Amino acid sequence: MKNADVRLGNKRRLIKLLYWNNGISKQDISTVLRLSMPTVNLLVSHLEEDGLVEKRRADTSSGGRIPDLLFFKYNARLVVGVEIFQGECVILITDLQGTPQARKKIQARYNDGVTYWQGLRALILQLIEENSFRREDILGVGITMQNSIERYSKVAGALPVPGTFTQSENLGVALGFPTVIERDTNAAGFANVWFEKKLEQAIYLSISNEVSGSLITRRNILYGDNGRCGEFGHMTLIPDGVKCSCGRRGCVQAYCSTSILTGAVNDNLSQFFALLPSSEALQKIWDSYSDRLGTLIANLNIALDLPVIIGGELGVYIEQFENGLTQKVKKANPFYAAKPIQAALVLENAAGIGVTLMISARYLNLMETD
Repeated sequence: MKNADVRLGNKRRLIKLLYWNNGISKQDISTVLRLSMPTVNLLVSHLEEDGLVEKRRADTSSGGRIPDLLFFKYNARLVVGVEIFQGECVILITDLQGTPQARKKIQARYNDGVTYWQGLRALILQLIEENSFRREDILGVGITMQNSIERYSKVAGALPVPGTFTQSENLGVALGFPTVIERDTNAAGFANVWFEKKLEQAIYLSISNEVSGSLITRRNILYGDNGRCGEFGHMTLIPDGVKCSCGRRGCVQAYCSTSILTGAVNDNLSQFFALLPSSEALQKIWDSYSDRLGTLIANLNIALDLPVIIGGELGVYIEQFENGLTQKVKKANPFYAAKPIQAALVLENAAGIGVTLMISARYLNLMETD
């Protein structure tokens, strides 16, 4: 291996160590990474020049002089995340850790025209200016789209590989920043696995009016041959069952969409769960619904041997029902699974945060494995 490659590899290892273990001394870096102190000093000086680290004096010492600790500067660069929905969009500006620094929600009906993207650019620049951020600190723009939009979007459909940076006619030129476009459930799944430090791979199941998801392996999104990995909503759950919005019968979405729960309460999910404890009728709906959901999760557990993170609108409420649902999952799964399901950690703006983290991770080379 060439010396230049060794230096780049060591730099990446140091960035990864500091990113996940903030507040560490040079001596500890030397020990953990098995590098000489001169090498550590050189690497640290390069990161200081890049503005990615800063030194702070430790509060205490185990003996002798109080050491300086190195901290990763998560606010050294910024990333813009845009969540696009049919009738509105949400613009976020996050730091390198995915922490939102600014947010704006706009009512704007989506279309594929250049005017839409130019208008979005103006809103992004306005949010940057309002918060006194520097344009040169913006790494790029990440855009997430719902499945229902993506299926009919010329922009999304034109990208040969989902999740790749693009300077396409509509996006790169109109937005004026390096741009990545991603399916919303892929980005949300990425965010939820990213923040679970002990979890490097999982199935993300997003349950709202639509059911979809993603598969995250080694903190990377698995796309599949056609970019449709995670389309759990259109797996067959009940052969020749209820007709789905796609035209087929028995799809997961026809049985596990939140619309099954909200149909009796004026399409209000929070009202459903508020009334559930005192309503026998709603309890029967939930029992039937959770049976179907438990079967779906068990099937995913069996097929992929991974835990399922439940997000989307249902993710807000699932924690209080996790034990009961877990029992239904285990009953349908003949194999042992210590924790087959868990509630999503990131719920609000999960897709927008996830896509900014994807850009940050690529910039810092955190996506690679040692």
